[in-house]
Order: sequence, then structure tokens, then C-alpha cells
Amino acid sequence: MNYQQWIRENLLRAPDDEGAGGSSGAGGADAPGGAADQGGAAGQGGAAGQEGAADQGGAAGQEGAAQEWYEVVALSDDARNHLVNSGYHKSESVEAALQRALDGEMAATNKLGIPADQVLRLPGQGEDMAAWRAKNASVLGVPETPAGYTFKLELQEGEQLAWNEDEQAAAMEKFHAIKMPDEVATAAMQMYVDHQRSIRDDMVREQQRLNTALSQKLTAEWGGQAAGKMAAAVRAFHTIAEQAGIPEESRLGVQSKMMAKDGGIEDVQLVMMFSKVAEVLGEETETGTLPGLPGGRIGAVSNPTDAKARKAQIMDPGGELAQAQQNKDQSKVDALRGEMRDLNKIIAGSK
Repeated sequence: MNYQQWIRENLLRAPDDEGAGGSSGAGGADAPGGAADQGGAAGQGGAAGQEGAADQGGAAGQEGAAQEWYEVVALSDDARNHLVNSGYHKSESVEAALQRALDGEMAATNKLGIPADQVLRLPGQGEDMAAWRAKNASVLGVPETPAGYTFKLELQEGEQLAWNEDEQAAAMEKFHAIKMPDEVATAAMQMYVDHQRSIRDDMVREQQRLNTALSQKLTAEWGGQAAGKMAAAVRAFHTIAEQAGIPEESRLGVQSKMMAKDGGIEDVQLVMMFSKVAEVLGEETETGTLPGLPGGRIGAVSNPTDAKARKAQIMDPGGELAQAQQNKDQSKVDALRGEMRDLNKIIAGSK
């Protein structure tokens, strides 16, 4: 059995009255016998029977011929209407219509590069874009839930995200509400990260520029006293910070912001502030102490070992105490002796 026979036997069906038409034709042919049975209207009855039978058979044959092939093919009403609306009913036969349909599908596939049922329909004018993306979610890469967004961002080493978990969850909810694809959402978040990084870098550069300008101005104003004033500012900070109970590790961290490792000024404004504090508290020299505070010492010594080392430095024959006594600088002598008393307390506490 070839495909044409299969189509005709499975898709085509004969009209319901085709058999009746044929029988009528046969009955017309047997009219003489029928006329005889009707009891005696010899010639006229037989002729009438033959004519009537012939008319009936002919009418039935004409009715069968009036139906087109697409009217008798076993199709649903929707499929039949589509066939007619698409013009396939103009084909000479069901085989010809099928060939046209296959040719059209193959041509569309070759032109588009994909099967026609995989073509993405563009949104119509005025169509709700979120609804359109929802219909095509799997094709566009829209996750099924807000938690499905990956946010695979490119961060610099040590860089932290510019938002917390709650803010990220809120962004995911918003993206999913408008059915934004994962790739687009990630690009949007990356843009935000890059923007925040740019703002941060600009702020750092501006701070560095201002710091450099202030440092140059301060150095010019202080001249040869710059080193001494910077040291006095650091000592003033340590003294106040220790009196406030700030741990040494934290104090040293602040000190590193005041004075750079190369001896320069790291945070000019901080140095300027504690330089003023040093002026108010008392002596302002590179190696001097601050007699304006209890003990009058730097305040950086907090353990017995350092206390013993500092005491030995003061008591050295060529040390600060000897120099102060030689110069008859009684205020400095008193300050150093006050510092030694504090050092002795630290040393005694270790016993």
C-alpha cells in the first residue's frame, strides 16, 4: 500500500448516500421487472419505473460529485477552516495539498534556521511587556522564582558588595515581578557595582589630592619645626587616648594615619588638630613631654618591660633628665620626674 492509498482509505470517506445512488441506478436498469410486479400497467408502468429510477440514480450521482476532497477528509472543524483560509483547498487533491504544506514548512525552516514553532513572536504594539516576557520566560532565561537570579558579578579583590541581603532580596523580587531575564538582571547589578566603585575611587582620589595640598601648606607654614610639631601632635594624641582607656593597638592604628612610614603626614587634618591640642597642653618639641597632663608623659608605655626601658633612657647620664638639669629647665625636670613615678608604678605592678 502506498501513501496515496493510505490517505484515501484513512482520511477520505465516501458520501453517505453514494451507495443509495448506485442502487437507484441499478433499480432503473431493472425497471421492466419492477413494472411487471406492480400488476399490469404494461408499457407505461415499466417506462415510468425506469425513468423514475434513472432520475433518482442520476440525482444521487450528481450530489456525490458536488463535494470537494477537503469537504470529505476526516478533519476537525478548526483544521478544515484553517485549510480553506490558507488556500490549500485549491489544490487538486489531498496529496497536492499535503505537498504544498510540507514545501512551505521546509522553506520556512531553511530561511529561519529553526523550526517554525520555535520562532519567538515579537510583542505587539501596546502589549504588556511583562506579560509577554512571562509567556516566553523559558526562552528568555527568566527564572521561575526570585531566588533563581544568579548575580554572577565581577568584583575586585577584597571588594565588598554595596548592598546587604535584604536589599538583594528586594531587587530579586522586583526583577522577577517584571520578568527580567537573569542575564539582564546580572548586567544591571554589575552596572550598579561599577558605579559605586567609581564613586568610591573618586572620593579616595579627591581625599588624596586635598591631603597633599594641606600637607604642602602645613609643611610650608611650619618650616624647620615641622618634625617637632608632628611628633608633639602624636604625643598629644597618645596621652589623651591612654587617659580615655583606648588600647595601645588601637592607638598605634590611629598614629599610622597621622604619620606615614616615610615620615610624611598621612592624615593632615588629624595632625593639625592634635598639634593644636599639644599647644594647649604644654611643651611642643620633638622630644619633649606634655606636662599639662597627669604624669606629663607620652603615655605610650603600658607594660613593665617598656617602662624599665623608658626609665633607663631618662636616667641615662646623657639622657633627657641630665640635659634638662644641665639647662636648668625645671619644668622639664618636673615632667620627667612625674613620668618616672608613673613608670615605677608600672614596674611595681609586675612584682
